[in-house]
Amino acid sequence: MLHQLGVAYLSQRNPEKARKYLEEAATIAKNSENSSFYAEVLNTLGKAYYQQRNFDRAIAY
Repeated sequence: MLHQLGVAYLSQRNPEKARKYLEEAATIAKNSENSSFYAEVLNTLGKAYYQQRNFDRAIAY
């Protein structure tokens, strides 16, 4: 759910709000057994940083 909210805010070009939800989703996903979902959340978090033109952080994710 948090990941979907982050994706929705990214599509509205609101990366600051998207990051808030994606960072929460990453914390939850990190502790789950679903590593592919965790990777998807991190990838989306990278896209949020990319929209903010923070390219170093985007690459890190």
